[in-house]
Amino acid sequence: MKALELCTITDKMYDIVVHYTGCGPFDGGCLLYATAAYQHFGGQLMVVSYKDIAQHACVQLGSKYFDANGLTSKSKIIESMAYEIHSIDYTNFDIRPFKKGDLDDCESPSVGVNELIKEFIHAGWIIIL
Repeated sequence: MKALELCTITDKMYDIVVHYTGCGPFDGGCLLYATAAYQHFGGQLMVVSYKDIAQHACVQLGSKYFDANGLTSKSKIIESMAYEIHSIDYTNFDIRPFKKGDLDDCESPSVGVNELIKEFIHAGWIIIL
């Protein structure tokens, strides 16, 4: 078993996200990945927002946040997302609960979730907060 804090997306998980969404976990496949993590590990489905517009889905587990880069702090996930959208201004970023209408441009997470959950289990991922 591996502590979730040490886990980043595996090649198999990446392939599942791309297969079902046509995108990687940071350019349109994040909602599928985060939905599977939320259903498997619990916590709360969240989004990293820029000027209150959702940019990236993740899961809050205690005081940490989980996405394809693994379990990290609020400041690190915001820094990572700012890098992804080429922004040097972190002041307009925040993390908030996912709400209907967020990330409408992402593929529906209704398919592929079970396959990702099987991979989380196969990888032996556990939560250590």
